[in-house]
Amino acid sequence: MPHYDYLIAGGGAAGLGLAYALVRHGLLDRSILLVERDGESVLQRTWCWLAESPTDFDALAACTWEQVRVSAPGFNQVIPLGRYRLRLLRGQDFSNHVHAVLAAHPNVTLARAELPPLTNAAGVVRVELGGDAVTAFWGFDSRFQPEAISIQPGKHHSLVQQVTGWEVEMDREVFDPATPTLLDFSTPQASLVQFFSVLPFSARWALVRCTRISGQAAPAGESQAALRGYVDGLAGEGRYAVLHEENGTLPLTDAPFPRRTGLRIMNIGMRGGCIKPSTGWGFLRIQREAAAIAGSLVRRLHPFDLPPVPRRYALLDRILLDLIQRRPADCPAMAARLFRRNPMERILGFFNEDNSTLQDVQLLASLPWGRFLAAAARLLVLRRV
Repeated sequence: MPHYDYLIAGGGAAGLGLAYALVRHGLLDRSILLVERDGESVLQRTWCWLAESPTDFDALAACTWEQVRVSAPGFNQVIPLGRYRLRLLRGQDFSNHVHAVLAAHPNVTLARAELPPLTNAAGVVRVELGGDAVTAFWGFDSRFQPEAISIQPGKHHSLVQQVTGWEVEMDREVFDPATPTLLDFSTPQASLVQFFSVLPFSARWALVRCTRISGQAAPAGESQAALRGYVDGLAGEGRYAVLHEENGTLPLTDAPFPRRTGLRIMNIGMRGGCIKPSTGWGFLRIQREAAAIAGSLVRRLHPFDLPPVPRRYALLDRILLDLIQRRPADCPAMAARLFRRNPMERILGFFNEDNSTLQDVQLLASLPWGRFLAAAARLLVLRRV
């Protein structure tokens, strides 16, 4: 029966990121099995992250920006990012780089298969792979399953973030390559939150995204229609070609994600709750977690010695989810107020959950206190039920 020290199920941002972190942390005397599905969706993805310190993947970024545009009712400004940078990374480039690094290490084995669930058995992790039983000392599962989240109606918020992106090429110069649009709330919100992003590669070529947040996933045609209307507006009288389309759906919820399955299986990435509930940002969080897991294995010989996240962020995310769910039409005005009254670095520190307590208090003080207090009071009542 083949046995490994570490078995990683799934070759997305989390699975590949963890395998990369393990070899980067010098765990070269440990056997690693990475199991990917054929046609893993990571190849069709594009990730963005905002960071103030260098990451291992900065050199792979297709674009790096030092300023962004934010548009909302009564607010339309280009905002410098200060010490932060916005970077865009193609999934294909990420996958190629990580696979090249892993191929240089003989302790790493790559398999392509559809794995059944991992199980704990007699002090090891066990799984069937190609008709054979395989065991490992630690198992890491990145394959997201919505049904694994225990959402209790009335106690937890449950929203869905749908992202549809088109890579478009215009027949004339339309975009400012130095200034991506991070958030554009210029379209009606109705019963959901909707905004657009424009990430330019050149004056004629950009990735344009439509992000919609609501209580349940809408038909794909609705997002495509909204995106087409927005791109038509950018093109004006000109023409454009859609070169590529990408789609993604993320859960935005304050329900607990199971971190551990039995003794030796750890859930990672989206499956482990690495997506920030109030924003949907996740790539940087996932890579930070991968590095922390590898560091824990080096220091403690187990993967669970991870740095704690300040508890206030869970509360703040719950309050913001409550406002998004109950008052979606108010979100554009709240966004305008947030960016008007705060330095960008304070906002991004909240996104990345590395603000000081004072910075987060200052950020909250810039928002409508009445609505925040009402949401907090509702959550307090629900917690006691």
